[in-house]
Amino acid sequence: MFNFEIDKLNELLNFTENFIFNKEQADIDKIQEKLVFSTIFGKESFFNLEKFYKKGDEDKIKIDYQLQKEGKEFFLNNKNLLEKLKIELSSVKNIRSTYLSNFNLLDETDLYDLKIFILKYNNIFNLFKITNINLDLYNIELNEILEIFDPFNKENPTFYLHQDIDLEYKKLINDKDILISELKKEEKNYLSKLNKNFNINFMFDCPKIILKEDKIYNLIIQNLDNFIVLEENYIYIKVTPKKNEAILNIEYQIQEIDKKIYEKKIEILNYISQKIFLRKNDILKAFINIGILDSFLTKVTFAIQINGIIPEIDYNCFNIEEGRNLYLEESLLAKNLKYTPLSINLSKGVSIITGSNMGGKTCILKTIAQIAYLVHAGLMVPAKKITIPLFNGIFISGPEKTLIQEGLSSFGYEIFTLKNIWKEKDNFYLFLFDEPAKGTNPQEGKAIARTIAYFLSTSNSFSLISTHYEGISKDINCKKFRIKGIDEEKVSKLISIITNKVFPQEKIIEMIDHSIVEIKDELEVPKNAITLLSLFSFDKSFIEKCIEFLDQN
Repeated sequence: MFNFEIDKLNELLNFTENFIFNKEQADIDKIQEKLVFSTIFGKESFFNLEKFYKKGDEDKIKIDYQLQKEGKEFFLNNKNLLEKLKIELSSVKNIRSTYLSNFNLLDETDLYDLKIFILKYNNIFNLFKITNINLDLYNIELNEILEIFDPFNKENPTFYLHQDIDLEYKKLINDKDILISELKKEEKNYLSKLNKNFNINFMFDCPKIILKEDKIYNLIIQNLDNFIVLEENYIYIKVTPKKNEAILNIEYQIQEIDKKIYEKKIEILNYISQKIFLRKNDILKAFINIGILDSFLTKVTFAIQINGIIPEIDYNCFNIEEGRNLYLEESLLAKNLKYTPLSINLSKGVSIITGSNMGGKTCILKTIAQIAYLVHAGLMVPAKKITIPLFNGIFISGPEKTLIQEGLSSFGYEIFTLKNIWKEKDNFYLFLFDEPAKGTNPQEGKAIARTIAYFLSTSNSFSLISTHYEGISKDINCKKFRIKGIDEEKVSKLISIITNKVFPQEKIIEMIDHSIVEIKDELEVPKNAITLLSLFSFDKSFIEKCIEFLDQN
């Protein structure tokens, strides 16, 4: 449970922790889109109030995952209750802003909205009690607030200011009722006499049109003191009965008592508002509880949808066994293409990975970043097994479109971000570099990439560098990985069969083995770019010239 300070709630709601750098490079936004919240409060709770887990939060994350495990097991067998809770949550009206200030005069509509919120809140958490899952919620009693302004009809989903709430208010209401009764009686008597004299069914506020050719017209004209002429032309006149002194006097008394009722109502509403605002912390805590529950149900739903598992927290290794990149997996399966889960075992210091073109190095780094993000956000993970430390931050390299559009080159942006994050290299971070320094000349780029690997190899962080540069790992203590990549023998046979034909994209992908092997020797970068030219049926003379230049090197 985060600390609750009501005066800082607005600040908290605008807080975003800078935990993962360059998150757009890992498609984190697409993963976040899979989290479907029922309320704005759930979204705020997850993204703003529930901070990322970091090193030292082992006990907290274990509690979080245990609750999710209980929720996953329960709701897999009670899907109707899960859906009902989500529907109830989605109908909660956002009236929180009314209670963020020190005081607001609440009108009857405000009190109605508050009553409906309290009734929904009680219903939601009564439903959730069925699960026996003990979420860390604020302990509040909203029925005590309901008692303040609606002690007579608490369970009815309607509201009006009951006359028994104040003796003087009740007397004013009763006095008005008596006057209204007198008014109706006086109007009835007066209109009865008038109608009898003129043989017409006159009513107040219901004008009558009298044709000038009617016999009654002259009688009306002779007794205009009893009528108000609203309209007249050469064909007819439109008249309505004129109220007598007795009626006007009672109406005046009603107007005067209405003013007193209004003033008394404001006085009562002011008194009620003051008493309610003494409990505003509880009202705002109720919205936070709604957010906590919505966030929890969203995480459980996510875990069910991805068949997620709970990771093991271990500071000695970062082991992924058949981890899945949700976005990539979904994209490939939609095209009927094979998806290969990721299995890799990283250690503290630096690891270096190389592989063929189109082997999936970038996707590997994105998958690792996504899995690390999910864990630190307290979400279950799509994998067979995950063993991971809790990091203090995640960095994934890559160009930022906005800065590039402003004139900064991709290499310039890379150095800019690296400069700002480099101070964290010993702060137990996860660093993921996708072909560092590839945006500059090969000689300097290789030197920079090798220097990054050199310093990270002795750092207090976990790092993975993908590269096309050879010799990066020379004299550096590191793990070395290679993507198996293109099966040259299969490709050669297929190229001979489909000469001068376009090789289908899905066939090219099928020729690539995306699995990873750990190697002990110095990394030699696979050279298959020219093979890819052939697969894409590039111009034969172009390919021959490439081979000629390659031999010259």
